[in-house]
Amino acid sequence: MSNWQRKARPGDPLRVSAAAYNKFIDTAVAVDARTFAGQPGAITRSNTIILAVNDGESPCDAFTPYRITGVESPSIERRDAKAVIRINGDGSGAVLTDPTFVVPQEAIRPGNVGKVAVSGWTYCRVRDLPGEEMPPGTRLGISDGMLVPDAIGAATLIHEGVGDDAESGDDATMALVVIGLIEGEFYAKLGLTAEQDGTAARWLYAWDEVSWDSESSEWDQVDGGRSWSVWGRARNLLETSNTAASAYSIPVAGQNFEIGNTGVRFREVPPGTIVRVSIARSTDGLGLPTFSAPNPVWGPCTALAELAESIGSQSDSGNPLPSSEEQESEETS
Repeated sequence: MSNWQRKARPGDPLRVSAAAYNKFIDTAVAVDARTFAGQPGAITRSNTIILAVNDGESPCDAFTPYRITGVESPSIERRDAKAVIRINGDGSGAVLTDPTFVVPQEAIRPGNVGKVAVSGWTYCRVRDLPGEEMPPGTRLGISDGMLVPDAIGAATLIHEGVGDDAESGDDATMALVVIGLIEGEFYAKLGLTAEQDGTAARWLYAWDEVSWDSESSEWDQVDGGRSWSVWGRARNLLETSNTAASAYSIPVAGQNFEIGNTGVRFREVPPGTIVRVSIARSTDGLGLPTFSAPNPVWGPCTALAELAESIGSQSDSGNPLPSSEEQESEETS
């Protein structure tokens, strides 16, 4: 078997095998895809790059999103590696994960193996929506071979219009995006409708993603940003250990969570509060929005001052706060 990778010497008769010629073509296509808009080296190094095999009959274009169609790992002897996923250039095959997708970093011909980004920063084709601005932070999902705004999509727009994709003729533009599932942190404003979590002194909070506007010095809702209507209500981590009879280890009673008989009530975090929300995976594989913010207490000013002094003294001594019956007994005596 001839070694098609051996370099020719001056004066050697040159015979180009089909394998070598195809390699030239593959390399040229990959380089051309990586150098759009005069920007060489479009493959980013902060990605998780794996191998994927194109099991369709049509080529998989570089920097175009594709859904996963399989997870078999056939041995690819010529690459001395394994293809860990399968994608399909002609769109056929069952979708295993949606809206998760991968972005090839090179053109992949049918039956061939190539590098794809499964997470991190990459260039990708995004549909150019006339008259609709897509600000940084817009969530994107796959549709008809491109990324489009999608509140539950698996990518986030970083910068639109980084390359010219006019030759495609399908209103697409190249954009810098971050592929990633629902994990992440961002700012959000709590909504008006906090729901009590059962009978405990805990609440489930409505929220909408916001960003800081340095010009107006205000928090503005992010267009196309994340929201509780898609990701679910958020939980306050500081309320985690609260029960119907205890809040922050302080005895409370009644539906209004009154502290002793002081008239002071333990309440939910007020609507309009700006918090840092974190979304992480729960045991069911879905996103769990959480934040940390102190709860207010409402009541007479005198009682609040006495309560603060009592909490300080009890905390120093390591003794629990007196119950309502003990307080009544002390007042009677």
